[in-house]
Amino acid sequence: MPLSSISYTSDTVCIFDGFADEIWAMAVGDAEEFELIAGFKRSDVLADFDCFKNLMVWYACEKLAQETAP
Repeated sequence: MPLSSISYTSDTVCIFDGFADEIWAMAVGDAEEFELIAGFKRSDVLADFDCFKNLMVWYACEKLAQETAP
């Protein structure tokens, strides 16, 4: 699955659907340190499942960026 864009919720929903297990494993691994997700300050994440998927993809992007930063 090519990752061409994360600009739109529809893009991130597709990414989440393709990588749900991996993203969920990352979140479970970070369960003790959920400051990253809390830092998004997005109480609307529970508005619908697509919003949740969108936030989780952004979480994964932020985590991977932090892990790969020099």
